[in-house]
Amino acid sequence: MFFRKKKQADVDTSLTESAKIKILGSGCAKCNELERNTREALQQLGREEPIDHVTDFGRIAEYGVMSTPALVVDEKVVSAGRILSAGEIAELLKNAGR
Repeated sequence: MFFRKKKQADVDTSLTESAKIKILGSGCAKCNELERNTREALQQLGREEPIDHVTDFGRIAEYGVMSTPALVVDEKVVSAGRILSAGEIAELLKNAGR
């Protein structure tokens, strides 16, 4: 039996598929702030979940997002073009049944 060694791309893809929360953006200061606020919101809710930061513009376009940063929860864009506070994100996550 032979096993194929995982490439870095394989690892990134598995994270993307398992992550239910995604930050869409180029990696700019605003995108990073949204990611920090999302981590803080999860901490406030007592949850540990993976967050995927999608920087590939082709993948961002697949979500129909024209303005970043954007927040995706369970494959639905819940915010685009602004930085949400940790409190706002916590409310979105609660309302999404998470």
